[in-house]
Amino acid sequence: MSDVVTSQPHVGVGVGADVVSVMIANFTNRYDEEEGTFVVYEIVTTCGKDNALALPEGPTHVYRRFSNFRYLSQYLNAAHPYVIIPPIPEKKVNFSLEKLAVDVTEEDFLRRRKDAFSLFLNHVMGHPILREDKGVHAFLLDEDWTSKLLYTDVITNEEVLYTGTSWRDSFSNFTISRKGNPPPTEFVNFKNFSTIWFDNIASALKAHENLAISFQDTVDVHEDLKAGYRELAHVEDRLKAPLMSTAKVMGKISEVTDRKLMYEQRDVAEALFNLVLYSGSIKTFLKHEAIANSQKENAKEALTSKQNTLNALVDPENSKGIGSMWTRLTTSKSEEKIESLKQEVEQLELSSEQSQENYNVFVEKALEEIKYFHTVKQKQMMRIFRNFAEIQQKHASAMIKQWSNVKSAVKTTTQTVADDDDIVEE
Repeated sequence: MSDVVTSQPHVGVGVGADVVSVMIANFTNRYDEEEGTFVVYEIVTTCGKDNALALPEGPTHVYRRFSNFRYLSQYLNAAHPYVIIPPIPEKKVNFSLEKLAVDVTEEDFLRRRKDAFSLFLNHVMGHPILREDKGVHAFLLDEDWTSKLLYTDVITNEEVLYTGTSWRDSFSNFTISRKGNPPPTEFVNFKNFSTIWFDNIASALKAHENLAISFQDTVDVHEDLKAGYRELAHVEDRLKAPLMSTAKVMGKISEVTDRKLMYEQRDVAEALFNLVLYSGSIKTFLKHEAIANSQKENAKEALTSKQNTLNALVDPENSKGIGSMWTRLTTSKSEEKIESLKQEVEQLELSSEQSQENYNVFVEKALEEIKYFHTVKQKQMMRIFRNFAEIQQKHASAMIKQWSNVKSAVKTTTQTVADDDDIVEE
């Protein structure tokens, strides 16, 4: 998996004048008296002087930890609720492939996490909206990056600083209770599609996971065969050369062919797993639509309620119902009160119109995002399975070659035994 992340597809050798390249170069431990030891990842961003994002020229080195990536992800959800934000790797290891022998040390695990963060940045910088975000640029270039995470509040339409609480609290505390019209058909279809899609990917992931585990067992089997042939080679001197040759081939199958396939198979499974992580991103995306709809409907209800209060005072004869009667009994019918209510109604009308407009804009942008997601993920899926087919083809060719060598060694052994038997008979 490559560590190089680019915001544009036409990357040549080196860094051209119009290119922005991002690379997670390394990771290291740091110590803090309050937090203890933690891992940071070194991000190197190199910008050409005429790059399309208008970023300052030259390489910049910054260090980010897991919590920084998570904070950026939450900010992007707040700033771009109509975008399916690329997922970051999980904090804890829940994926059984992470526990295979290929990750026998913490450094192995952190190296693969570095790859996952590289993939996250790849997707962010590859997205036509996210790569233009000033907060993303600050994350890549500035030490004081959190002070530059500005976004437009959907309620006030004012630019505010993301503090890590506004979006997270409103999102986690929101309980979906649909009001008004159902979601647009495209959202319903996308939800149904994503459910089926992720179920199929999860099934494919499980199959690839089992393959990777079986390949690990195959490595052990061939290692045992290598040891067995070596032991047999010392039983009789006349079989030593061909048996040692066979043992050598078994070792090569284990160390080169099987182990390489195990690593490559694991990469395929991890690519599928990264797609599975998008299920959480899509749930968040769909919940944003429900929140936008709720804000729209709440604004309508507030306007209707205030309008009814005003009507009950201005035109009591045509205002019926217990609510209107209670309003007439408990509200002073002064001109000042009526005028105040009219002003409140006007403000609520503007608020309702703005909420409706916000929702319309959200839906328009979200539908474009759904199209973009379909296009990009379909290409990724085809690339994953094409790579898998190529891996299997290369492995099959390598195995044919290695087993041909085994056949030759066995044939030599057979011929040696036959020749010796002829000598004994004579």
